[in-house]
Amino acid sequence: MTTNKERIAKLMGADKYVIACAHFIALPGAPAYDRDGGMNKIIDQALRDTKILLDNGVHSVLFVNEADLPYKEHLPIEGVAAFTAVVNTVVRELDIKIPHGINCIFDATTGLAVANATGASFLRGNFAGVWATNYGLYITHAPDFFRLKANLGMKQTDPPYFFHNIGGAVGADLTGKTALEQAKSIAHDLHAQPHAWGMAPVDLDKVREVKEATPEFPIVVAKSTNHDNVKKLMEVYDGTIVASCLHEDGKLFAQVDAERTTRFMDIFRSIK
Repeated sequence: MTTNKERIAKLMGADKYVIACAHFIALPGAPAYDRDGGMNKIIDQALRDTKILLDNGVHSVLFVNEADLPYKEHLPIEGVAAFTAVVNTVVRELDIKIPHGINCIFDATTGLAVANATGASFLRGNFAGVWATNYGLYITHAPDFFRLKANLGMKQTDPPYFFHNIGGAVGADLTGKTALEQAKSIAHDLHAQPHAWGMAPVDLDKVREVKEATPEFPIVVAKSTNHDNVKKLMEVYDGTIVASCLHEDGKLFAQVDAERTTRFMDIFRSIK
């Protein structure tokens, strides 16, 4: 029987892979939305950043509404329309052949709808749990998410695959479960099951525990990967989601930097 780990490795075209984030500037409906620049500015930056990632051979691109602070439990409808339009434009204009994914922050259900409309093959998000964050409670609405999945005719064995954050990657899980307890519990929920874990590299021993307990699930670095630690992290993880270290001056909300991206991918390709 094919495992989630094998399916995702096949999708990414490698046993170890880089999921590179293309962060949008603020979408319509967010406080930081640039009304003068409008949609053209969002699309132009997304095209520029994504092209640099593609030119440097990342395994996949993850489109994220990172600048939509403070994050809402449900992305407003103008944001949903914009998210979908930007992804479809970038995929079409750059003729993207590698997998692309969606991370609609705090709103995985909308992310799934956007994925369906844009041909995305994976999602990152939270598909279970209740989280305490800087912006209030984050309730994942898993029943709505998995009902939408069923209504769209999506099968567990086919894309889009879901990377679920565990171990406090987005805040404190109010269920009180450890990362290991979360993974073991969710892995057995056949009708509400993700395909992979995203876990911060705070304690590699805890990552190893999750990996041993759920070997059929790949684990990717959820945050904080950089040029200096990626080799060590890939000794434990199956892949990494990467963002800030590829940006100008290593800043989260800066644009992608070609030199930093090239250097990171050169290091990653040297990993045996």
